[in-house]
Amino acid sequence: MVPEDQQGELEEGDDIAVYDINNTVDEIKGRLTIWFNKEMACIDINNCSIWGYWDEIEELVLTEEYAEAKDPGGIIAKGKLAYNTHGIGGIYSDGNFYTIIKDK
Repeated sequence: MVPEDQQGELEEGDDIAVYDINNTVDEIKGRLTIWFNKEMACIDINNCSIWGYWDEIEELVLTEEYAEAKDPGGIIAKGKLAYNTHGIGGIYSDGNFYTIIKDK
């Protein structure tokens, strides 16, 4: 169940969970792997693996990358690039998750 490129991180005794992502609304398919004992996760979407810290409370994969985006009200949010359990990317800033709105 764990994607091939993530198998090298598996160690005996790891407490992991693997979830399929099938977000038909946003057309996102992939897999989310969480290592609870290591507080890390990898989200594999669109043939790209994105690694980060697993925030159990917020249920987000927080990457080390910082980004900037506008919230629905047009306010600029700056923070860590993050992904929720539906594979949707956004910014985690000041305790809030803002989904990224793409300019048309």
